[in-house]
Amino acid sequence: MKIDIENLSNTSEILVSDVKQSLADFKKRPTSQYCRRAVIRTGISYLENKLFSYRQLALSFHQQWCELDIIKQTEEGLPHKTETFSAHELTILSETQAQLKDDGEIREIPAFYPLTKLFRFSFKSLSKALMTNISPDYSQVGWERLQKAIDIRNRITHARACEDLQISDDEMKSAKDGILWFIAQDNKVNDALLHCTNNIVVELCKLPESTKSGITNGSEHPELPPKKWTPKLTQLGGVHENKIAKAYLL
Repeated sequence: MKIDIENLSNTSEILVSDVKQSLADFKKRPTSQYCRRAVIRTGISYLENKLFSYRQLALSFHQQWCELDIIKQTEEGLPHKTETFSAHELTILSETQAQLKDDGEIREIPAFYPLTKLFRFSFKSLSKALMTNISPDYSQVGWERLQKAIDIRNRITHARACEDLQISDDEMKSAKDGILWFIAQDNKVNDALLHCTNNIVVELCKLPESTKSGITNGSEHPELPPKKWTPKLTQLGGVHENKIAKAYLL
């Protein structure tokens, strides 16, 4: 699966800008309920986008490794070593589910899952694709506070009463701490992404010249373009998180 790194990066930049602006407004008016709600909404929207990026990257990296395995099997007779995703995992990663219509035909429809469950699944899937464990320590208080931040976002988004829109000082501090905890986890993900990208490049360089030529030209094997990903993965990663982290700490 080819993913649009450019689009993911551009979307991330817009959401980063929203987060920074909401935090700047909150700093000027820390007691404003509007500013508090904006910080929570933009922070969790950014979180959702990052998790979507993880799942997209998991699919793509997984395919890259599988294709390299196939090439090695063909060229060198080496055994398959990539752990493949199950059909159920692929279904959730594609965010679709099958629906049986009245005429007996099957159609794909969007699937929606609770964000806290998608959080864990996104990290597990990317860990599997990168062949390294990047899952957070869920016993940390940061995970508990991030879940509270998600609950607050859901409450203010689907408010049923005026009280639902009010965010207390304690809730605000807890939510900010939770989002900061996620940013710390994401920095680890960025390191793993770049490491895996470099590993794929190294494996490509080991292939015979005739095979590499086929990959480049797309004549023998599907294109494997990890080298050109590296700058964009950096844009998706730590540069943004460090700026947001500083803003949250103010």
